[in-house]
Amino acid sequence: MTPELQALTQRLEEIEKQVAHLAALVVEQSDTDAIKHTVAAQSFVVRDSEGRRRAELGMVIPKDGVEEAPWLGLFDADENLRACVGVAGNGKEGPIEGPWIELYDARGNVGLEIEIGEHGPSLRLFNDEGKATLAVTTSELGPCVMVKNPNGEESLMLHTSLAGAPELLIVDNGRHGNQLKLTIDDNGPCLLLGKDNKVFWSAP
Repeated sequence: MTPELQALTQRLEEIEKQVAHLAALVVEQSDTDAIKHTVAAQSFVVRDSEGRRRAELGMVIPKDGVEEAPWLGLFDADENLRACVGVAGNGKEGPIEGPWIELYDARGNVGLEIEIGEHGPSLRLFNDEGKATLAVTTSELGPCVMVKNPNGEESLMLHTSLAGAPELLIVDNGRHGNQLKLTIDDNGPCLLLGKDNKVFWSAP
């Protein structure tokens, strides 16, 4: 190979390397630009290799609502909804919008619900019949813990009274005519009975 031909070959190899480098930069830039693109749709559905729906992201109208709300649903292998995350609009718990999470059993009954409302977060646990049996909520008075019977009626409540005193209230199947209350008033701890809050015992 003559010196001139050898020099030309080396020059061509250098040009090939530069072209390959530029091509790699173009591909990388194209990938970066693709990430910046926005895809808009009302819903996206993710299916497994068998074609079963396993996840869905979209906009829905909540029950008894009028405004659309975003939600993400996760499904089991039988396409039953098992977990859901969303943002409430008008119609879920009044006009206050807030995020919420629900977990469901295999029959589609809600088992746990967490949401954030006007006065803060709340958590509710449900039985097999879909009745809330335990609730931990917040209100303008502060936190409240409620234990309910299988019918969803309040039977025990630990909360703060309007006067700011802690109260433990036991109710007979949700009928407030039969109740027992343990509280602390200005004179100290006391035990009250009945709907008229008759003092049964108080500290000296």
